[in-house]
Amino acid sequence: RNGIARVNADGSVDTDFLPGRGIEDGTVFDIEVSQGNQVLVVGEFTMVNGFKRNAIARFNENGDVDESFDIGEGPDGPIYAVARMPDGRIVIGGDFLFVGDTFSPGVAVLNGTSGKLDPAFSPGNGVNGVVYAVDVDWDGSIVIGGNFTEVGGHLRKNIARLKNNGEVDLLFDPGIGANGPVLSLFVDSTVNVV
Repeated sequence: RNGIARVNADGSVDTDFLPGRGIEDGTVFDIEVSQGNQVLVVGEFTMVNGFKRNAIARFNENGDVDESFDIGEGPDGPIYAVARMPDGRIVIGGDFLFVGDTFSPGVAVLNGTSGKLDPAFSPGNGVNGVVYAVDVDWDGSIVIGGNFTEVGGHLRKNIARLKNNGEVDLLFDPGIGANGPVLSLFVDSTVNVV
């Protein structure tokens, strides 16, 4: 099991999930499991079981690479975090400036079916650093954490919230922000960001 495996409740390897050569040339940083038990993996890699997949790939329930999900050229750097939006789209965060030929520093949204970049999501100037963590609230707003000082032209130190179209949510104001990089976060829709 190279870079990805599924285990049963007792900790044994699930032999029904067969990813073949798995992640052939890199590292997985985050995963997202969808309904239907498809597994989305992100990281820093270019090949997955014989398929060219730049930093993101989806596996079917049996471990086969989902050939219908293909970002194409993908980002010019690693993806560190992934989360699914309520409408099925996928948000990614990482250390990239472009996804394909589209300028989208640090954060982007993909079509949940095809994996292609969603042109309706526009983060403006994007993030001026690295996004290490993402999570999504019930309304589709996106919380990002990382090592940055500015998002979409607004001062936001290491944590920010975006509307589902990519605009910075100005109602979410963390003041001076976090005094160090935010490497993980969780959005509790009933309370607050943790």
